[in-house]
Amino acid sequence: MARYDPTRAYRPRRPPSTVEDRDACALYACIAKDARPAHEPIETALVALDKMLHRAGNVDGEGDGCGVMVDVPRELWAEAVRAGGHASRLALDPRFAVAHVFVPRGSADPAPAARELMSRLGFRVLAERHDAVDSSALGALAREEEPRFWQVGGLIEDPDRCFELVVRLEESFDLHVASCSTDSVVYKVLGTPAVLGRYFADLHDPRLKTAAVLGHNRYSTNTWPSFRRVQPFGVLGHNGEINTIARLRQEARMLGVPLTAGGSDSQDLSRTVEALIQRCGLTLVEALELVLPPIVNEIKGMPEELRGFYMYLRQAFGPLAQGPVALVSRHGDECVFSVDALGLRPLWSLETGDAFVFSSEPGVVPVADCVS
Repeated sequence: MARYDPTRAYRPRRPPSTVEDRDACALYACIAKDARPAHEPIETALVALDKMLHRAGNVDGEGDGCGVMVDVPRELWAEAVRAGGHASRLALDPRFAVAHVFVPRGSADPAPAARELMSRLGFRVLAERHDAVDSSALGALAREEEPRFWQVGGLIEDPDRCFELVVRLEESFDLHVASCSTDSVVYKVLGTPAVLGRYFADLHDPRLKTAAVLGHNRYSTNTWPSFRRVQPFGVLGHNGEINTIARLRQEARMLGVPLTAGGSDSQDLSRTVEALIQRCGLTLVEALELVLPPIVNEIKGMPEELRGFYMYLRQAFGPLAQGPVALVSRHGDECVFSVDALGLRPLWSLETGDAFVFSSEPGVVPVADCVS
């Protein structure tokens, strides 16, 4: 019988059927006050997430997952578009979208059929990048699960169709779309923040600039870490536990939300919010207010003209998502940061001379950089 070694990472060969997702993770976000893209915030975010490594699953140097959401790197894609035989200025077009796709190594290459599906949905592929990663950065267990990384850039007739493209791709092929948008991209890895920076050379490329960066360290207790479940997702990063996940999933299906098969609670929350935005025409704030409505005591303290509306939301939909929750979220140019009514999952609001910062811990920002 093999002896247990507490210094070595352990993962069963298959996830137990009773596994549930219960996370207590690290969140970080930095928004430039002047909205000017720069590369430095990305480096700063990686350092901040590394400082909160104790808030992430990390055994034998392998983390449960880490990721960042940043602006579409148009300078980087301008070169790829030019190399593909097109005018580089097309990467600056507001209709230019980028999809980050993870394909399991054992699956058949979906690219030819996926390109045809993209074309039918009005996405004109201009450039592709394949496996622009450094696999040596991964730990032994992460390498066993490492997917192929496929990046696709092109023009989409209607930017709002990006969501439908994600849904159709995931329904039609064995793959996971980490992001597909004209505004932002998600880089994520089954590892620590240090691994994230080494795995994706893009993150250290000075051509990758952003006005907003959202970061997440995943801490999975009683769960099954995987590339697909690493955050952020399409619109948000989540720290906490959705105690009403069965109700959220039931009502999401009643609303016609195409939930991800086998998705985590955070994944289903993100998909629900994104569907409310793209299919129902809500803003990010409105969608989050719908799924995470204020508690009754908070509603009682609102101005009279708002009380009836918020009570209606609770009566019509109920609290789809309840529990200790902290969120960093983005859709387009709109960013929202929130905590549960009792503040059981922390999210500190900080301010520096040139940015607004939100973090699970205030210590990631030097005191000397903060403004009163």
